[in-house]
Amino acid sequence: MTVYELVEKLGGEIVRGYARVRVGQDYVVIGRLNGDNMDYTEDGRKLAAAQPAETKPKGRKPADPMVKSDEVGLITEQE
Repeated sequence: MTVYELVEKLGGEIVRGYARVRVGQDYVVIGRLNGDNMDYTEDGRKLAAAQPAETKPKGRKPADPMVKSDEVGLITEQE
């Protein structure tokens, strides 16, 4: 995960070459601009390691429609 992805995931911001996120009442700097690259700080590495891996969405899959389109056409033709 890059610093930019972590900032987006945690709802942080990039200000004056520093990537930061809000944790409680304080801002934590998770990355610094180093030339053209954004590098993790020590706190950033800890936060990145603490993030769970991407998982599949939870919940049921959508149910099938109760009435199929073929059945709808038969009902209207009989009337």
